[in-house]
Amino acid sequence: MRSKYLMIAAGASLIVVLTYLFITLYMNDYQKDLLAEQDEIFEKQEAASNLADSLNEVFFRARGVYAFQSEFERERLSEALLEYDQAVREYEVLELTGGEQLMVSELRGFMQEYETVTLPAALNLAEQGDYESLITLSQTGVNLAVNDFVSYTKQTESALENRMSEVTEQSINSMTSAFTLSLVITGLLVLLIILFLWRTIHSIVKPIEKLHKAALDVQHGGKPIIETSSRNDELGSLTDSFIDMTAYLQQNEEELQAQNEELIAQQEAMHEQQDQLAVTLAETQETKGRLEIFNDLNHVLSNTSNRYKFLDEMVRHMERLYAFDQVMMYMADRSAYSAINVPAEKINQILQAPLYSDERGMRVRKRLAKSEEDSLHTVKSYVYDLTAEITNATGETIGVFRANRYGRPFGEDECEEIEGLVKRMSIAFERLLAFDEIKYARELTQDMLDNMTEGLQLINKDRCMVQHNQALCRLLNIDPTEEEKNECDEWLGRIASSVNEEDELKDFFESSIQSSFNGTRSIRYTLKTSDESLRVFEVYGMSVYRDREWTGTIFVHRDITKDYEVDQMKSELVSTVSHELRTPLSSVLGFAELLLTKEMKPEKQKRYIETIHKEAKRLTNLINDFLDLQRMESGRQEYHMNEVRLDELVVDILEKVNIPATHALILKDQMDNNVILGDRERLTQVMTNLLNNAVKFSPQGGDIIVLLCNRSGRACVSVEDQGIGIPEGEMNHLFQKFRRVDNSETRKIGGTGLGLAICKEIVQRHDGDIYATSEPGHGSAFHIELPLLRENRSHSISGNEKILLLEDDPSLALLIADELKSNGFSVIHHYQPERAIEAAATGTFSGIVVDLMLGDGLNGWDVIRQIREQEENEALPIVVSSALDEDTEKVRQYHITAYLTKPYPPEALSAAFRK
Repeated sequence: MRSKYLMIAAGASLIVVLTYLFITLYMNDYQKDLLAEQDEIFEKQEAASNLADSLNEVFFRARGVYAFQSEFERERLSEALLEYDQAVREYEVLELTGGEQLMVSELRGFMQEYETVTLPAALNLAEQGDYESLITLSQTGVNLAVNDFVSYTKQTESALENRMSEVTEQSINSMTSAFTLSLVITGLLVLLIILFLWRTIHSIVKPIEKLHKAALDVQHGGKPIIETSSRNDELGSLTDSFIDMTAYLQQNEEELQAQNEELIAQQEAMHEQQDQLAVTLAETQETKGRLEIFNDLNHVLSNTSNRYKFLDEMVRHMERLYAFDQVMMYMADRSAYSAINVPAEKINQILQAPLYSDERGMRVRKRLAKSEEDSLHTVKSYVYDLTAEITNATGETIGVFRANRYGRPFGEDECEEIEGLVKRMSIAFERLLAFDEIKYARELTQDMLDNMTEGLQLINKDRCMVQHNQALCRLLNIDPTEEEKNECDEWLGRIASSVNEEDELKDFFESSIQSSFNGTRSIRYTLKTSDESLRVFEVYGMSVYRDREWTGTIFVHRDITKDYEVDQMKSELVSTVSHELRTPLSSVLGFAELLLTKEMKPEKQKRYIETIHKEAKRLTNLINDFLDLQRMESGRQEYHMNEVRLDELVVDILEKVNIPATHALILKDQMDNNVILGDRERLTQVMTNLLNNAVKFSPQGGDIIVLLCNRSGRACVSVEDQGIGIPEGEMNHLFQKFRRVDNSETRKIGGTGLGLAICKEIVQRHDGDIYATSEPGHGSAFHIELPLLRENRSHSISGNEKILLLEDDPSLALLIADELKSNGFSVIHHYQPERAIEAAATGTFSGIVVDLMLGDGLNGWDVIRQIREQEENEALPIVVSSALDEDTEKVRQYHITAYLTKPYPPEALSAAFRK
């Protein structure tokens, strides 16, 4: 039956496929013919259009030439004739009809005559301007022929368009016919499928439904009603087989029922075995879990070295093993504890309670639950408390374990297990305490090493660095958190690369970490620094033995920079002192010997004695400097602190100090608050030292400027010279004792190198600061800042209005300066008239105060005359302050602003400048 239906379906499908294939091939051929014809018509249509356009272009350009007579139009006409010739050739190669070929032949003849005869004649007439003859020529029929040809090409285009439309309509009609035929064939095919399905349902589905109903009857234990089939196909065979199977099942039903009952019994037995296996498996899993917990517990007991982690892990594992409701373990000294489910108040109570020495071992106590413990239960129950003391080998309690369970007593097996664990806990506790002691001892040792000023490193017999301290980390720039153990190449390379004596240091280490090395050896090296400062170290190597066996070498790195510098300074001191002492001593001894051995004139004797006195004073000052520095460093130097006016102190010093004629002394007084607390004698020593240095280190002369001002609430004094200056590399060492700038110019000047160190010590004892600024070759400035005794804001000096002061009386000069400063002026006090005249020429002063009696050399009127001769100072206010009577003629001659006869009230001076 299956083969029959398959053959019917295959035949029908083949017919349908062949039909559709025939229709498709026919339509494809037909469409190809139509498309070829369309392409041919389109190509001919395009060629005819091009021909018409090129012909129109020729005549259009010819008329342009007639009209405009331009070369451009002639070129366009030549191009149009070429395009026309190309269009004709393209049209001729197409498949033309007889009429189209005749038209092309006539067009060629016409255009040949037009190009050779008509066009040249017309162009000639246009060039001559004979437009009447040109019009006559156009009326001879040329224009009519042209229009006919153009009209013919348009008719040809129209005919081709009509033919294109016909071909397109034929294509659409053929497609419509093919589609209609396809619909008819599809309808017939659908009808055949419906008939085929109806036949299939009648022959196959109905017999299968009968078999399905009979199978349901068999399934429900009924007797199926089914007739023997007379069909010879597969359904007939299936019906006969079903009838035979039904009969066989009915015959063996009792046997199957018996076998089913036996299988049910076997299944129940298997279920019982499965339940037993599940119970066994659960017990095995529980045992495995306990074993894992015991294994973790053993690991904690054996390997944990941190007491806090040990207690936490022990409490957690004990709670998992025995399901405690509350559990707690703590050290006997209460230094650490851990608890689970124990309230904080209860923990504090337990930790504060004393340990009773008469209670030992493990105890279990049964008690009635308290109200707070029994809040979740309706019936009162008991709580079982377990307490165990953890003791060491001598019986001393070192820890306590406590736990309880609500309503669940402890069994004998559990008590034995817990007691065994408590004994193991005691061993672990002793190990923890021993580890803490070892750790404390090691940390104490490391702390001792880290607090050493010397760098220390221990090298084992494998040449590895196994221990070092913080000082070595700072020395070698090692990260303190870095692992201590370093291989030989690593630590040796790191040390050697950071020093200047790389090869020598490597040889020293290599020879000191040999087993043959015995005793102590040392080497000195200098460290490389980014700022090129000197750092000197000495490293000692000592052998380390254990049980008479060499186990390594310990190296101690000691920073001896200060000792080295002290040695250097001692050497410099010996050299300097020997020079500074011998020079005056030679003069003293030489002149004394001359005085003793020779008769001399009184004048010469006096000169020699004065020289001896001067050199003796020089020796005295040198010895006093040494004694002062020693007293200062030992803290035995006495300071008598009193109120001191800095401006008064400086004026007194400037009056007394010996300034050579090659130098000009200038005092710039801008200080409005000048009272400090200080030792007048020591501050005089500082200022004298700075002024002497300014003279000494400016051998070529120049200005020495002393500036008084207030800065940031402090009194500031600056001494500036125009000398040789200080090299930048020496600025950081300037105030060290015995330190002198080492160059060819300073070696000629000499000195002990103690003066600035003494100055710094004195200034620091006054809670002040001293520092220097310098430009090599242009001079130096030393600045002192001292705290003011009290704030004074009564007036402020702007510094914009400056008064030049020439006064040889220090007291009066101080009074004049105070008066002017109280009115906002800053005072520039000159001690040399010549230098004052030069300063006035700068034009930066608001006025000048001049004393007429200035000592030797120029007098006051000389100074005034030279200042008035300066163009910029013709109208400058000048006040004369003098004890002499007023010379009205000179006052009028030099336009004196005011003539003040001493004594006069100070405010008269300010009033004169304020007019």
